[in-house]
Amino acid sequence: MPTSVSQSYQIEQAEMRMSVIRLDSALENSFSQMLLQGRSLSLNLKTIMLQTGAIPPGSAEHQMSLVRALSRLAGVFVSFAGPQTYLDANGATQQASATQKHLHKSFLNPTQYVTGVPVGAADESLLHWQVSIGPKSYPESSPSSNLAETFSLLRQALGIYDESIRTTSITDGNYRLNQFCIGVPLQIVDAPFSSVSTRSGDLLTVKLSNMDTGARQAGRIFVHMIAEVILELKEGGITVLD
Repeated sequence: MPTSVSQSYQIEQAEMRMSVIRLDSALENSFSQMLLQGRSLSLNLKTIMLQTGAIPPGSAEHQMSLVRALSRLAGVFVSFAGPQTYLDANGATQQASATQKHLHKSFLNPTQYVTGVPVGAADESLLHWQVSIGPKSYPESSPSSNLAETFSLLRQALGIYDESIRTTSITDGNYRLNQFCIGVPLQIVDAPFSSVSTRSGDLLTVKLSNMDTGARQAGRIFVHMIAEVILELKEGGITVLD
């Protein structure tokens, strides 16, 4: 129903549809012969790994650290969702808006704002963020402190997972509200396995400041890591090397 405010869903009769491409018989026979000889077929793939964390109520600053040993980390995406409730300026408990806490529809922008002057002018975002992997930081010189730079980095990061994706349909107004995502491109050049290695145990840290502490505060943080892996196909099974 268009007017429904329900947040409860049930999926029924789910189906998966796909296209299957078959090799010609000569090439298929050569692959089969290679596998029967004990050799392996290696494929370069990208996969997504997700870690979530809770943000304490009313936090203007937050830091989340992750340890994940990956041979090649190609990109990081960070998004937010609001809490179920929050405390207003009078200390009373209020229900957060459904558009800010829905895990599948809302990508909350938890920034503090300077209200535009005159009324109706664009508000200025104050959110500062930076992602660190070991001793190196992204952005390198200083934390990102404006929406223009954050959106530019997001557009660069979009091409990492799927090179056919180069544009977005996110408007400036929506990016300021409920279509917000931080993207960090980590590929050095546009080629496989030119990304950052965290195999030596480098800590991945997301640092945030100037976050809203009122109605638009964040309650959960989601860190998506795009990793390049090698898939080895053998006669006895499949091995994924990350």
